[in-house]
Amino acid sequence: LDAHSGTFAVRCNVWQHQGEYALISPRIFMPQNSRLNFWYYLGNMGSDEEESKDLTASVDVQISDDYQQTWNTLLTVSPDEPQTEWQQAIIDISEYFGDEVFVRFNYHSYSVYNSLNFVLDDFSVETIPDGAVSQFEVGSLVFDTLSVNGQTYGYIPVKNVGGADLVIDN
Repeated sequence: LDAHSGTFAVRCNVWQHQGEYALISPRIFMPQNSRLNFWYYLGNMGSDEEESKDLTASVDVQISDDYQQTWNTLLTVSPDEPQTEWQQAIIDISEYFGDEVFVRFNYHSYSVYNSLNFVLDDFSVETIPDGAVSQFEVGSLVFDTLSVNGQTYGYIPVKNVGGADLVIDN
């Protein structure tokens, strides 16, 4: 699995170990109207199709505003089966405005024979945009050959990653 962007990503691989493992950020000052934005992958890393099809791991994305005394879970990554593609997570953390916080990715391995890896890339704290921001996720788009005045249809996933409603009109 290549990094989502650039050359490097953070990976947690605990083959033949069971338990909890954590990646904790340095202390971060939370600006006004902010959110976390990152890409993650929780799945098999090898090319062997016979690798684990059972999800024997999960990851809690947590935040602490009391110097790691307590942690609040913002998101739990626990898909029904191992992922095959990178996924983006955007989490509103504007309620922590003005605080100094730590962000923790708490990986839980539930099986000694866990072949699942958690990979994290492009982690950032960013300002929530004022308006709608559309994001298209198209790996490739191939249309069939058309005759004059012909029509074809395809599925293009569109996500709103902005701070206001996305309105699409005809």
